[in-house]
Amino acid sequence: MKTTFAKHDLARALELTKPAIPSKPTQPILAGVLITVGDDTATFDAFDQSSQVHTTIPCDTREPGQVLLPHRTLHDVVAKLPDKPITITHMGSAAQFTCGPRTFELPPMTLDDYPPLPDMPPAVGTIDWSDLAAAIREVGAAAGRDDTLPMLTGVKVDAHDGHLTLAATDRFRLAHTTLPWDGDDLDMLIPARDILTLARTVWHGPVTIHHDDRRLGLTLGDTQTILRLIDADFPKWRPLIPKGSTTIIRIDRRTLSDAVKFTSVLAGDTGQVVLTITDGQVTVASKTAQDGAGEETITCDTVGDELNIAFTSRYLLDALGGDGAALMTFTQPGRPAMVWPDLPCEEGKVPDADRGHLLMPVRISG
Repeated sequence: MKTTFAKHDLARALELTKPAIPSKPTQPILAGVLITVGDDTATFDAFDQSSQVHTTIPCDTREPGQVLLPHRTLHDVVAKLPDKPITITHMGSAAQFTCGPRTFELPPMTLDDYPPLPDMPPAVGTIDWSDLAAAIREVGAAAGRDDTLPMLTGVKVDAHDGHLTLAATDRFRLAHTTLPWDGDDLDMLIPARDILTLARTVWHGPVTIHHDDRRLGLTLGDTQTILRLIDADFPKWRPLIPKGSTTIIRIDRRTLSDAVKFTSVLAGDTGQVVLTITDGQVTVASKTAQDGAGEETITCDTVGDELNIAFTSRYLLDALGGDGAALMTFTQPGRPAMVWPDLPCEEGKVPDADRGHLLMPVRISG
């Protein structure tokens, strides 16, 4: 086998397959990337028990072939090479690499030991990748990280009646959003960690969604990814969304975020900030015996009762992500609050919105 890659193409293929390489493989062979070289394209495959990535890049081939190489070492070495064409020659017991004045060798892994790659599940619909990736990033931040509670470590996806809804919760907050959808009905729980990694992929255009009872597949251009779904029951989240409000504020997201970031520096280990809502303004404050105190007052639109309520600053910042104004609705200091898009809202109610963030307040210390 002998072929030449552009450095940026090879580096991108290795970066795309990196999420499917286990950090502690149960089988050493799964630490390898399978490179299959054709006449003018090469495919790269990485596979573990929970995910698979398959991608294709162009190449200039003199002799087709196939080789299995240790991914981590190859990825790290290619990153250090100059921006010049990289030629791979595989003959017998070594794979030789040449890039300008630099050369190196890697020992191939045994091809016969590599497990067969799974087939892609059937296609069920397409959706714009930029919209889907943004929704995943927004909602996935609320997913839990405790592997002993697998039902909370995923992003719940429901699709029916022309809508695709995503939701995630770690018990202390909940995020949900809805996108237009013209594909098949879906009901699945996707590992948040894996889908958030994929959502960082830069791609413009439609993504094809594939699905069966156990797996989710996505095709983005020349790259295909398969993720194993979580076999657990996600909590029934819709009844948790408050149906009314006693206090409503409309406030600039960045202004409130900046105030939360400032005061949270002084919040110590608690990470707690207190919002005091009075007529026409919100005061954001923190106070600890060890770290001191700080506060900032922001002018904003307010409707309803005055209120004192505290939140974990990190959760509040996640909910305030983005630009423009946010509508926030509250009931009581110990009951969930909501962060919504900037939508019309009558006094005592909540807006008719297809996305939002629920935040559980914390007990005000001191």
